[in-house]
Amino acid sequence: MVEARWRSGALNTAHHAETIARHVAAVPGSVHSANSAGCHRLLKDGGAVLVTDAADLAVLLPG
Repeated sequence: MVEARWRSGALNTAHHAETIARHVAAVPGSVHSANSAGCHRLLKDGGAVLVTDAADLAVLLPG
């Protein structure tokens, strides 16, 4: 997830992904941006893995 407000469709999709045992990754933006509040919330709650570069993402991909 790249951007998600505190309540958003992206956040809802991330929660559904968790329920079917899929990896959820977040690329948070500024802590001052309402468009990043959902990403920060998901990271804080442990529902997503922090992605800061391509190597972080590659670890989550199969194969």
